[in-house]
Amino acid sequence: MAKVSMEQVVAEYQRTGGNITQTAKSLGVGRASIYHHLEKAGIDRTKKLADGNVSGIEAIPNKLPKKGKVARYILTSAQNNTYVHGPVWDNLMALAKHYKARVMVGTFTYNHNAYGKLSVKKGKAKQQQDLWYDPKVVPYIVDERHQLAPHLQWCGEMNILPTAVNPLTGFETYTARDSSIFPQVKFAMRAIPSGRYEGTKFTYTTGTVTKRNYIQKREGLKAEFHHCYGGLLVEVDSNGSWWVRQLNATEDGVIYDLDIMVKDEKVSKHAGIEAITWGDTHALLLDKVVHSCSGQMLDALKPKSQFVHDVMAGAVTSHWSSKSLHDRFRRHCKSGGWNDLTKEILGCVEYLKDISRKNTTTYVVDSNHDRLWMEKWLEKDGREDPKNVMLWLDLNSAFYRAIQADPHRRDFHVVEHAFHVLGLDRSEAVFLRQDESILITPAEIECGMHGHLGPNGARGSVFNLAKMARKANIGHCHQAGIYNGVYACGVSCETDTDSWYLAGPGSWSHSHIVTYPNGKRTIVTIWKGKYRA
Repeated sequence: MAKVSMEQVVAEYQRTGGNITQTAKSLGVGRASIYHHLEKAGIDRTKKLADGNVSGIEAIPNKLPKKGKVARYILTSAQNNTYVHGPVWDNLMALAKHYKARVMVGTFTYNHNAYGKLSVKKGKAKQQQDLWYDPKVVPYIVDERHQLAPHLQWCGEMNILPTAVNPLTGFETYTARDSSIFPQVKFAMRAIPSGRYEGTKFTYTTGTVTKRNYIQKREGLKAEFHHCYGGLLVEVDSNGSWWVRQLNATEDGVIYDLDIMVKDEKVSKHAGIEAITWGDTHALLLDKVVHSCSGQMLDALKPKSQFVHDVMAGAVTSHWSSKSLHDRFRRHCKSGGWNDLTKEILGCVEYLKDISRKNTTTYVVDSNHDRLWMEKWLEKDGREDPKNVMLWLDLNSAFYRAIQADPHRRDFHVVEHAFHVLGLDRSEAVFLRQDESILITPAEIECGMHGHLGPNGARGSVFNLAKMARKANIGHCHQAGIYNGVYACGVSCETDTDSWYLAGPGSWSHSHIVTYPNGKRTIVTIWKGKYRA
């Protein structure tokens, strides 16, 4: 047998990527000799020197249910070396039994100083001997990627720190055009720009079933505040269509899902929800299928309150279309509310009457397409718009008389005035003023903001309004989303309409915000005429 030096062994070992057998064969020596020289050189042969694969992670396909059936999944996350929150877990399991849903738990690792080198998933490295998960979740751990439905993936392989400020940042393209769900302690949701010929892509995080267990320093303390108990419910029908809802649990484990409540491991119907915030209406462009489905939601969930954003589209009053001579002529050639403001308002009145319910208070939130655009239009020269000049005169007259009656008064609502003149009863809707607050108890969720006005004169967004440290349900964005305590709805109008401000890829969806009696919320998206499977 040939003699080799330590240097030769180390060089060949590195060339073969750490393959002991190949190193011994290349040098013509026994494996024992290789072990001896590597140990002498201080090289840990238990560690891989190189690795790789060609195709990357592939999703495990889940079968679609049989015709007429629905497959359901409850997705959540669990932290290493951390106990499960008992009531949350027990109620999720009760809901899973009620829905015959498969429970899938994605793990994440944190606090490696306390529990060893825990920077990777369970079973991924030999040094994970200290990695432990509550025995309750172990049978349900799914740390692999699954194709739950066409264009929807469970990314169980992902290991996101619980201290991530915005856990969905950078995942816009992670699963290509498929929507994706990631195990993480927050409830977060983002709409990803999509072509107008396809459905909007979404990314979600799940919330968690394990207790708070954070390093008590800056990042850990911040994350502790945003820790969310619960999971996501995914429903998939036999056609491959799917719906996702947040199962947001309270500290004592109570979970609502639409018309049912889970408490003390018992599933029961409840009397009704606290509120629905409808996706921006734009009644002139209202999607009839979405409106019909929303009416079914309204009657099934029986909210105490409903919040309407951008009830008007503002085809006549829009400062965008007025800048284009071609758009103005196109609007002139169209019929109805496209060139006749009276007809658009009458359509809005009809919409508000249609959604009016005896035990539900309807709030029309002060919005830019409504009052703001109307007031800007009234300050233009009405003689340039002969079709609407008489209404322009009437509304301006009312506006000036309100100012004359009280120069200090700034709460005259010209849209409310116009709606009442054209047939809306005062009992059918409450028109909120600019900056008027409506807080839903017990969580004190602000529902009086449309979302177009941001802090200190900036344009509003989910991200800058979240800095108020006030939970809020907003509209305006047209793209559904969740960031910390701010939930944003989508739209109720057509998303493929020939609009003067919609062109190119977009993130619009037919999404509404449901607020439950305990202050927890979910975003419900209507797809193919249904809000649930």
